[in-house]
Amino acid sequence: DIFYTSKIIEEKVMVIQMDNASDNSYPGRFWECQIEPLKNDLALAREKGYVVLLFYHIPIATNNPEQGVVKPIYGKDGGHAYFATWGTSHNADDASAAVYDIIVNNADVIKGTFCGHLHSDYYTEIIAKNPDGTSAVIPQYILRGTPYEHGHVLWITVK
Repeated sequence: DIFYTSKIIEEKVMVIQMDNASDNSYPGRFWECQIEPLKNDLALAREKGYVVLLFYHIPIATNNPEQGVVKPIYGKDGGHAYFATWGTSHNADDASAAVYDIIVNNADVIKGTFCGHLHSDYYTEIIAKNPDGTSAVIPQYILRGTPYEHGHVLWITVK
């Protein structure tokens, strides 16, 4: 399902893929059909002790003013980006705002987010919370697509 797919790997990691590609209104739109599956999967992950890795296309706003303008780790376009407010956020349409709020309020189980859309690699930290309200961050890795630099490989290790 292009909109939402989840898979559990070795009873340890839950990988969730969600579409948030552009539509005519703005980039980074999440969809109503993603809200309940995401809530249900996060509840299951919390119950079973799974680490959740979340994949989507367009970065979400980090709400992290400490990062300001972020320089790419690697990229030929040399662009800088201001991720604190750029991308899907709580100011989006109802469905996108709901998904954003779910993500940023479940840092106890969401241990990393991975996206693309840009032509460079960036590392950002999403200001988040645990369900008990304590402050946390969720790493957001923005990775260039495979057409750039003749491919791209990412190795993720969960301890």
